[in-house]
Amino acid sequence: MFEIEIAGAYDRPGALVWPQGEPIPAVEASEPVVYRRMAWTRYGGRVLLQLVYTIWFSERPPESAGDILAGKLDGVTWRVTLAPDGEPLVYDSMHPCGCFHMFFPTPRADPVPAPGSAMEWMFAPQSLPAVEEGERPVVRVATRTHYVERVGMTRERDFDARYALRAYDELRALPRPGGGRQSIFGPDGIIAGTERAERFLF
Repeated sequence: MFEIEIAGAYDRPGALVWPQGEPIPAVEASEPVVYRRMAWTRYGGRVLLQLVYTIWFSERPPESAGDILAGKLDGVTWRVTLAPDGEPLVYDSMHPCGCFHMFFPTPRADPVPAPGSAMEWMFAPQSLPAVEEGERPVVRVATRTHYVERVGMTRERDFDARYALRAYDELRALPRPGGGRQSIFGPDGIIAGTERAERFLF
């Protein structure tokens, strides 16, 4: 469940579409969509299943003139790594660009100490309890920046809006208005036209 603070159209997630004559995909916010895919990781000599959910926003609007983080398209990716018995082991989130990576371990996951003080290491702002029957995570997303502010658990069943689940692979062959299909990603995996000015510093 995503709890999103909405202050403008840029905070409404939706389906990615190719607009007529445009080189950058747009977000159709009238159609709330969460894109899903499966991934795998190795842990302790075992292969663990990961459930990956991504929501897309039309932009990250500038906070001020010269905001180096502002630009077209923004999003949040929420990943659930499952233990061999199918229970969540650890959650993590990041923006689709790979920035703002945070971990939310359950009681079943013990963080590994950083190997040295000079190395950037895991950022875990909070832990989450074991999920109980009928519960689901609630991911709180801030307006404009789309930062994950906190995560909780809920048994709530009534929502302001429901979303459709779509395969993330759809984005590799999105229909064009004039016919045919095109991936939103370039050969390097980047969505052209969504670059941020911060790339000149980092």
